[in-house]
Amino acid sequence: MNSRIKKIQIFIITGFTIILAMGNIAYILVRMGEGKTVSEVFGVYRETIHMFLYMWITWILMVLCQLKFSHMLSKTRAELEKARIEAEQANRAKTTFLFNMSHDIRTPISAIMGFADMLKKHKNDDKTDQYIENIQVSTKYLIELMDDVLEVSRLVSGEVVYDDSTVINLDEFCDSVSVVFDESMKEKKLDFNVNFDVLHNEVYCDTAKLRRIYLNVLGNAVKYTPEGGSITMDISEIPGEEKGSNSYKTVISDTGLGISKEYLPHVFEEFTRQRTVTENKISGTGLGLYITKHLIELIGGTIEIESTEGEGTTVTFVLSLRTTGKRVPKNKNAGQETVKKDKVSMAGKRVLVAEDNELNAIIVKDVLEEAGVLTSHAEDGVQAVNLVKENSEGYFDAILMDIQMPNLNGYEAAKQIRALPGKRGEVPILAVTANVFDEDKKNAKEAGMNGHVAKPIDAEKLIESISEVIEK
Repeated sequence: MNSRIKKIQIFIITGFTIILAMGNIAYILVRMGEGKTVSEVFGVYRETIHMFLYMWITWILMVLCQLKFSHMLSKTRAELEKARIEAEQANRAKTTFLFNMSHDIRTPISAIMGFADMLKKHKNDDKTDQYIENIQVSTKYLIELMDDVLEVSRLVSGEVVYDDSTVINLDEFCDSVSVVFDESMKEKKLDFNVNFDVLHNEVYCDTAKLRRIYLNVLGNAVKYTPEGGSITMDISEIPGEEKGSNSYKTVISDTGLGISKEYLPHVFEEFTRQRTVTENKISGTGLGLYITKHLIELIGGTIEIESTEGEGTTVTFVLSLRTTGKRVPKNKNAGQETVKKDKVSMAGKRVLVAEDNELNAIIVKDVLEEAGVLTSHAEDGVQAVNLVKENSEGYFDAILMDIQMPNLNGYEAAKQIRALPGKRGEVPILAVTANVFDEDKKNAKEAGMNGHVAKPIDAEKLIESISEVIEK
């Protein structure tokens, strides 16, 4: 419609200009035919001609302004329409996100509640152990879901930072990643092969993020490859464009379920799965590849996926890593479970539990007391500091410090304890918190804490962590 109006306006301007020009020429010719000279014609009718010219110029300017206004109006309408479409897409994405979240959270919660009810009814039944195991599996899935959602939120908001200050041996790193899936591969009788063709295997990286990338991709291969299948991981080195850095190409192939052509373009979208848990009985959040792609791009790498449904999938990603320029021999014990040291006996040890949530405090105290530990409880950071002050030096062997507490948070409480004189300021402090990101661990260390234990509590890991800091 706007295009037609513009054409009509241009046609009118052109026609009016031609008519005005021809009229003026005709007028001058007529007067000259009457014996008038050109100067006489213009001298007598100068003001009339000027008036016509002013009217013509004014009219043209008005039309041009109208054309400009129409263009601006059209552009504004296009921008508003684009904004409307983007808003609708965002709302649809939000609705889909909330729908998937609701479903994925309710599923494990429903299982936990159901098996908890069954435990009440069958306390001494043979199925009790199975019920407990099912509750633990559902809880683990729920924790993974929460971790993935939080990771996605941090990636989108730009809070995640790549810190490549750690030097690792790539050979040992790959072994440590592979060993995570040893039991799963044995259970499914998978044939797993690793081909490592790297000259400079000592590199700088952000270990946690690099590990997450490999665990996500290799974990998917293990998860979606049926019993008796095979998985291959090829790692090779490509000379980098910048001095002091090389590109490392990893290709992970499997003979698994594969991905359909229709779904393949959507594999990196959040909360997307080709098959639901109901369809293939394989749990997953639908966030793994979304997170993986963002982490790889954060490092400055690329990732591609090729797949044929029913035949398998090949994931290729290239990472640019700074290298020391060395080839370091692999530790023979790399990737193998190291021999555990004898644990320090916890019987008779005194531990202060700083925790504002009553249920969490009960769980931690029960775990410790079963190991023979004597416990004291502080409901906030202020009480924790006061209890350390009020008791004698060396009274507490360790402190378990929650972070988010009223009156005084765990970080500030730890700083105040560290400022106390003598052995009171030297007591080992462990952060026991649901704040589980690298930044949280860094903050705990900067506050003077000796370690970090993530919630929900793993009893064995908690006792082991306390044992380690007491031993030091």
